[in-house]
Amino acid sequence: MEQVNEKIKEDTENKKPYKFFIKLVERFYSDPKIKYIENRPNGKGIAYTYIKMMSLATSYSGALMLNDNLPFTDKDIAQEINEPLEMVKQTISLLLELGVMEIIKESDKEIYFLNEVPKMQQSQKDTPGNQRQIRFQEKKKEEQARKNIESIASETSKGITMYS
Repeated sequence: MEQVNEKIKEDTENKKPYKFFIKLVERFYSDPKIKYIENRPNGKGIAYTYIKMMSLATSYSGALMLNDNLPFTDKDIAQEINEPLEMVKQTISLLLELGVMEIIKESDKEIYFLNEVPKMQQSQKDTPGNQRQIRFQEKKKEEQARKNIESIASETSKGITMYS
């Protein structure tokens, strides 16, 4: 498992409070590899299966794993993403051929690793929408603090009489 752990940049304990997802860039479908996949027989299905596999691999930063010690087999992947086993086998074969996927051998286990997932993976904490929400909450706190200060100043000034 050492090779997989090197590929996985974040440990799984830090991931638990966040939702992870992949972000398809605007040029995803114009990528030469995706065009090649889509122009193959059954290419649209293979591309769709690839996207589902990337989504499945987000929990382990690209490794298709059921848990920390158990990699998915092609049958497990098919069942998990609800695709026919033959489609998953075709997808794996083509992705290996294109170098988009590799097999990492760990002792007696073979782990499928999708190379693009770590580049495309984001967590909820990274999203612009979440950052906007955090800034909005901070601004509300600042406004409330300012109102509290003004209120205290106003009450304090009521008890002070100015003489000239």
